[in-house]
Amino acid sequence: MTLTATLTTAPAAAAFECTLTVTNTDTTAVTVTFRTGQRIAVTATTPDGTSRWQYGTDRAFPQVLGSCTWAPGAAKQFTARWQAPPPGTYRLQATLQGRPDVEATTTVTV
Repeated sequence: MTLTATLTTAPAAAAFECTLTVTNTDTTAVTVTFRTGQRIAVTATTPDGTSRWQYGTDRAFPQVLGSCTWAPGAAKQFTARWQAPPPGTYRLQATLQGRPDVEATTTVTV
């Protein structure tokens, strides 16, 4: 049950997009169960560790169970949008909900 993650970022109109790509590197299918409609968590922190943004804090997600299945070698992408981030350098950490061991980080300058 090996899932790996990469995190990419891209500026968008008055926003910043964070895309977590989760790939099944195993030879068997992997299913992840989610307790809500939220699929990823993303946190932006400053170099001194101050939290500046958390995807999901200002959103309401359906309170329903769900799941995603990855076939061997398959990848799925999940995107979060940070609206109007203030200028600065941030460490972004994204985690797959339901599998906290599947995470990726990157550093960006806005």
